[in-house]
Amino acid sequence: MEVYAVSAGADNSVDNGDTHTVFFDGREAGYAVLSDGMGTGRAASMESRMVVGLFRRLVTGGVGFTSAVKLVNSVMVTKSWEESFATLDAVRIDLDECTLTVIKSGATATLIRHHGNVLKITSPTFPIGIYETSEVFVRNCEFEEGDIVIMFSDGISENAYPFIKELLLGGDDLKHIVDEISRKAQVFNPSIHSDDVTVIGVRVTR
Repeated sequence: MEVYAVSAGADNSVDNGDTHTVFFDGREAGYAVLSDGMGTGRAASMESRMVVGLFRRLVTGGVGFTSAVKLVNSVMVTKSWEESFATLDAVRIDLDECTLTVIKSGATATLIRHHGNVLKITSPTFPIGIYETSEVFVRNCEFEEGDIVIMFSDGISENAYPFIKELLLGGDDLKHIVDEISRKAQVFNPSIHSDDVTVIGVRVTR
């Protein structure tokens, strides 16, 4: 897995409410994971770090990813009386079969370039920590060498999707694509308030 990511806090804050990681499950699959905590700042950062950390420990410990999401949700629901939640967005790539699985709980869209087309995958689920029973969106996709996955937090507006599609169809430089999406985030943001921004690009090579 070739992965490149850029992350920045809202208004250049040191405390970024987004957390991301890349890891391997010790068998055949690699994961790229992104969580966006509620709001911005330190509290959001703590929530997203907890979601990503627990998910990683469970998966690398042998728990299936769907069960792992449900266990993380149980922890988030019971840990505090205060409202706290975070999204979970993950892609799992089987490096033996080169298959891609998109896993979402309340996350923004994932864009995939495959065979010269760009597929947008959205999830109707809620973030982790809102309800006692967690719904997990799972979709298996065709994936092969040269295909690119772009993941991002909600600091990237839907207004930016046509621009991202243009970038994906216009070249193969993963770093350039991710940097440009991050750099133009505020241009496409319709709100006067800035948000934490994280963009992750994933590709497989032989």
